[in-house]
Amino acid sequence: MLEDVEEVVAGQIIGYSGVSSVGSTYGAHSHFEVSSSQNNGISCYRINPAYFFHYKNHNELTNGERNIQYNTSRILHRE
Repeated sequence: MLEDVEEVVAGQIIGYSGVSSVGSTYGAHSHFEVSSSQNNGISCYRINPAYFFHYKNHNELTNGERNIQYNTSRILHRE
């Protein structure tokens, strides 16, 4: 796991996903944020991490990827 203010490189593991079972969340996911090194005098500027990644929507997933997500959810929630 990373500490605050660490730089990362492509391919480096920065965290792990999991399922918290809070509310209606049933799929494995992770929470993280990106902040700039620029400071506004109070805190660093937060940047939406989606700008740095290509997320696959449901139509872009292969059947194998869909099965992994479905089976992971079933195992963790004992449907």
